[in-house]
Amino acid sequence: MSRAILVTGATGFQGSAVIDALLAQETPSPFLILAATRNARSPAATRLAAKSPQVKLVEGDMNQTKQLFTAAKSAASAAGATLWGVYSVQVFHGKGASLEGETAQAKAVVDEALAAGVEFFVYGSVERGGDERSWDNPTGVPHFRGKLDAERSLRDKTADGASGMRWT
Repeated sequence: MSRAILVTGATGFQGSAVIDALLAQETPSPFLILAATRNARSPAATRLAAKSPQVKLVEGDMNQTKQLFTAAKSAASAAGATLWGVYSVQVFHGKGASLEGETAQAKAVVDEALAAGVEFFVYGSVERGGDERSWDNPTGVPHFRGKLDAERSLRDKTADGASGMRWT
């Protein structure tokens, strides 16, 4: 296991589905799965960690991405792996969440992934009309517009190819 994938929103619907899909690929999983959670002692986090020895909990706050990535790199290193990939999803509703906060978090995760030398990045977004229309179709849905801003940031920051980070 030489590659680690940081999964944000790990105890939510999308993040936990990503983890389940990664674990279903092979047994044992070829990846160390770093499950980001606000509280590693929560019932949802402990259930997640119990799924496989390949799942390691990484406690952190999406509003403090630098610390989250420091913890993720440390957990990867302790297991003899490098931080290879990131699955990024943010929430725009709930206690203390906002559309602006969602976009800021998404952009910060991109920045930290680039700084960490991550090779593959998956951004949990929404469909806005296919690749041809998506970049110019913000729609009237505020939540979708924020995701478009984050996607444009990801595209623009990797456009020169210097980072080597691939994304989808």
